[in-house]
Formats: sequence, structure tokens, C-alpha cells
Amino acid sequence: MALSIVDVTGLTNSIIILSALCVLSMILIGAVFYRLSEHAKVIYSLTERMAKIEDRYIKISHDMDTKVLPKAEVKDGSLVKVDRRPRRSSG
Repeated sequence: MALSIVDVTGLTNSIIILSALCVLSMILIGAVFYRLSEHAKVIYSLTERMAKIEDRYIKISHDMDTKVLPKAEVKDGSLVKVDRRPRRSSG
């Protein structure tokens, strides 16, 4: 069973077409992954920004929780600031 020239040419054309389709599909897959990586970079940068904002919010809320605010009492129907700092002893 010897292959004729027509069979070899058809086989060669089929191989060329299949290899061209493989190259085109690899280019398409590469383009899709490139776009996905661009989206991943954007999502990562947004996540970093959100983490920085969250860290800043946590620091501010922690500072507010630990900050000693002046106390007030009601005397004669009005608010009066009460100084809770320890007195220095004169000595």
C-alpha cells in the first residue's frame, strides 16, 4: 500500500491546517490568560487598598477606645467637666 502523491499532499495539508489551528488556539488561550492576569492585578491592588483602609480604621477605633475622654457630671442642671487626672503632691 504505497501512498500516492495526492494522499501525501492531502496529509501534508491536513497537518499544516491542524498545526495552524493549534497555534491560533494557543495564542487565544495566551490572550485570555493575559486578560485574566490584568484583572487579577486590579483586584489585588483594590484588596491592598481595602486592607490599608481597614488597618487605618482599626487603628482609629483602637485609639478612640483607649483615649481617656473627659468625664462630665450634671450639677445644677448643666454639664460640668470633671478632672480625673491624679493630683500631684507638693512636697
